[in-house]
Amino acid sequence: MQERVLEEAKEMLAPELINRLNAMIVFHPLSKDVLADIFQRKLDEFYAQRKKKNGIKLPKYTKQKVDEVIEKVYDPQF
Repeated sequence: MQERVLEEAKEMLAPELINRLNAMIVFHPLSKDVLADIFQRKLDEFYAQRKKKNGIKLPKYTKQKVDEVIEKVYDPQF
């Protein structure tokens, strides 16, 4: 895959720019499970910050609700 990316870059970028690159990193799409885990952690972080600051009661996101959100927004291309 890294070779394919390098070939694509050579077609799109000037040789002078390619020569200045030290490394190319290929990122693979996140799975739905990993994305749900990240989302849940960020929600927990957000709730903890709001609880300390305002004492506001916020609704809880169940695993099912998190999975529903991920299903709606998931696109491996992005």
